[in-house]
Amino acid sequence: MKKTFGQLVREKRKSLCMSQADLGEQIGVSVQTVSRWECDGGMPDISQIVPLAKVLGTTTDLLLGMDVSEDEMVENAFSEVRTIWNNAKINDAVVGTRGCDYKKAVYEKLKEYVRKYPTNLRLLEACTNYGVQHLKNIVINHFFDVNEKEVHYMYVELERMINTRLSFVSELAEKASCRHLLASLYSIMGNKELAFKEAEKLTRDYKYYTQIRIAMNTGDQEERLRAAKRLFYYNAREFLYGFDHLSGAYAAMGESERENAIAIFNKFSEAADFLEDCIDAEHIYYFKIWINKCIAIQYIRAGSYDRALCYIEKMTDCCEILWNICVNESDDKDNIALYIESEAEEKSMRFSARTKDELKKYFECQLIESWGELGDKENNPIVTSERYKRCFERIGNFKA
Repeated sequence: MKKTFGQLVREKRKSLCMSQADLGEQIGVSVQTVSRWECDGGMPDISQIVPLAKVLGTTTDLLLGMDVSEDEMVENAFSEVRTIWNNAKINDAVVGTRGCDYKKAVYEKLKEYVRKYPTNLRLLEACTNYGVQHLKNIVINHFFDVNEKEVHYMYVELERMINTRLSFVSELAEKASCRHLLASLYSIMGNKELAFKEAEKLTRDYKYYTQIRIAMNTGDQEERLRAAKRLFYYNAREFLYGFDHLSGAYAAMGESERENAIAIFNKFSEAADFLEDCIDAEHIYYFKIWINKCIAIQYIRAGSYDRALCYIEKMTDCCEILWNICVNESDDKDNIALYIESEAEEKSMRFSARTKDELKKYFECQLIESWGELGDKENNPIVTSERYKRCFERIGNFKA
C-alpha cells in the first residue's frame, strides 16, 4: 500500500532524529502545523514543499509519492545521508562525541535502500564502509551495548553485502577495496587467519595498509610495526624513484636546467640521509647504493666527472657496510643471510644474491653501471681514474 504524504513526512523526520518542533523551526511553521501534515489533515503551501523536502533530505517527487527511477532513489539516499551529516554538525545528540552515532545513523539509512536495491554498487560500497566502522564501534570501541546475536547477524549481513559487491565489480581498485573491507571485517571479529588471507590477495601498498589495519583491530602491535615498515619502505622506494627521474629529466634538458638538476641531486641525497633513521640498515644501504649510483650517472651526463667519482666512492662505502651487515648475520661460510629480499617481498629489487661471491658481483655491476653510458672503456675518464680503480679493488678485497 502506498504511503500517504503525512506518513512520508513522519518517517523522514524520525529517521533524522528530529522532533516536530525542530522541523517546524527550520521550515518556519508551528508544531501544530507539522502535526496536522503528519496526520494528513492538510498539505503545506506550494512554497513550502521545496524547503520541506530539502530539510528532510529527499526530493519533492518522493515526498509527494510519485514514481521515480532507481538512480533517483539512490540520489535521494545520499541526499538523506548529507542531511544526517548536516544535522550532526549542529546537534551533538546525533553525532556523539566520537561521531559513532552519526555512522550508525548513516549505516541504518543506507541499509534501508540496499534492501530495495540489493545489487546497486554505489549503495553497497557506502553501506558496507559505514557498517564496518559501526561494527568496530560496537565490538572494539564498546560505544554501544549490543548482544552477541545482533553482532553476529550484523557481521553476516556485512559479509554478504561485501561479497555481493565483489562479485559484480571488475576494476582491480574496486576489488582491492572489497578485499580490504573484508579483511577489516574479519579482524574486527577476531578472525586473523581469514583477515590475513584476504590481505595476501592484495598488492604492495594496499596489502601493507590492510595488514596494518588488521593488526590495529586485533591489538597486535608487533605485526603493526612489521607491516608499517613494509609500507614505509615501499612508499620511500617510490618516492626515491621519482626523485631519480626528476633529477634525470632536469639533467637531460641541458645547460639551461643545470642549476635545477644540481639542486635536485642535493635534495635526493638529503632524502636518503633522512630515511636512514627510518628504515632498517639492510634496506637503507641497498637504497644508498642505488641513490649514489643514480647521482653519479647524472653528474656524468652533466660532464662533472670529479663529482661523479665522489658519489662512486660513497657508493663503494655503502657496499662495504651492506657487505658487513650481510656477512655478520650469516653463520654459513659461503652463503649470506639476505634479509632484504624476504622482508621487502619486492620482486623488482633485483637483489637476489645468495652467496658472497654473487654479492660481490652485484656490487661490481653497480660500479660498471655508473659509467656505462660513456661506452668506450679505454678512453673513459671514470674507468681510467685511480679513484675508480681503488673502488673496484676495495670490493674485490671484501672479506668475511
